Amino acid sequence: MVIYCGMDSKIILNQGKYAFKQSQIEKKINLVLLFNIVIILTFSGIFAGRLYHFIKDHGSKMRYVYPEPVINAASYAGNAYASFFIIFNSLIPLGMLVTLEIAKLAYSPFIEHDVEMIGETTASRVQNLTLHEQLSQVNYMLCDKTGTLTQNELRFRAVADVGGGKFEGDTSGLEAHCKGQGASAPFSDLWRCITICHDVLVITIDGKRQLSGASQDEIELLSAGEQSKYACLTNRDTE
Repeated sequence: MVIYCGMDSKIILNQGKYAFKQSQIEKKINLVLLFNIVIILTFSGIFAGRLYHFIKDHGSKMRYVYPEPVINAASYAGNAYASFFIIFNSLIPLGMLVTLEIAKLAYSPFIEHDVEMIGETTASRVQNLTLHEQLSQVNYMLCDKTGTLTQNELRFRAVADVGGGKFEGDTSGLEAHCKGQGASAPFSDLWRCITICHDVLVITIDGKRQLSGASQDEIELLSAGEQSKYACLTNRDTE
């Protein structure tokens, strides 16, 4: 038997990498700003290069501007590059970002007071300023029929194995049922697979012991496994 633990456990591997989501408008604005920055850097480099060649050719004739015996044209060009970048910085439309945020903020009350978006007991609330473009990009709406997504509640009701062993009811009677089915090989194999193939973390919040897992299914299955005495969940050793 091989049991993966640590960073190779299922609950850690399922976490994956977080992907930062952006709306289509944000992506287009970022491309516009990136293009403007490239233009600014290019213009600053061209002007700084022209200044470098100008100092090389005529710097010795302009002692009132360049009094040094040996004129460092590269230093002057480098300082001018930063100056030109600041001068051309007005090409970046920073005011456009502020205008868009103000427009979204002003449009939010229209969504909240839309009579077609008011439920039976509560009205819609705009809690994110990216909601406006996100609603316009919705093509499909998938609803969960079991209610686990809306209430985040899942209850263990029944279990059955291929050998005919079956249990229905609340988990409070699961331990007594499992004692009667303990000699059944399919029933034992079922719970062995459930307890080995699922992962949860035992945490304590405000003095109360709770289970935390990647999905509500794992939490309920291992909670039932603990009720059946086929699993023993202990706190993680933090020392």
